[in-house]
Amino acid sequence: MAKMFTSKEIAKSTRTLICLLQSVIDHKVLIELRNDQFVLGMLQSVDCYMNCEFSSAKIWSLNDWIKDRCNDDDDDDNDNDTIINLQCDRLPEPEWLEKHAKKMDYLFIKGNRIRYFHLPEKINVIDCIEKQLGFYRQRSNKTSAIQRPFNWKSYRKKLKLSQQQEKNPDNDVIDNDKLIKTVGDKK
Repeated sequence: MAKMFTSKEIAKSTRTLICLLQSVIDHKVLIELRNDQFVLGMLQSVDCYMNCEFSSAKIWSLNDWIKDRCNDDDDDDNDNDTIINLQCDRLPEPEWLEKHAKKMDYLFIKGNRIRYFHLPEKINVIDCIEKQLGFYRQRSNKTSAIQRPFNWKSYRKKLKLSQQQEKNPDNDVIDNDKLIKTVGDKK
């Protein structure tokens, strides 16, 4: 993973299936968009809002595919109603894709525009999720000690205690209740 996420993004990703999508980065993925278009490309990144970046993507419309299939059937001079068996989990023929799909080197898709993710069959979903969650756990264990905020309250309390001990060198041990009363009685 090249991109580093904030703790908020990691928390959101671990509570949803977005961690599955983040684990299939650098795989070829098919996405169906809400406007009946399809995108096939190499997944480069996914954030916690399901915004995706693709490289070498191909985009095509379901409507164009249907029209071309209907026109191909009309060329056979078949007067019967054409029934098209659409299998959206199956890609169009490679010749059709080369001819009709738009090719893009880079593509960004906003997460709320995505209807479905079609993952490659060779991917084991459970293993991918466990791998990604392990990556997040490992990252959080490394950085949790470093990113703790400074505790000013305990620092001030220790500072006042040391100042009080300097004023009263006779008493090695000072009662905390007396310390709180003396600190609070500054009138």
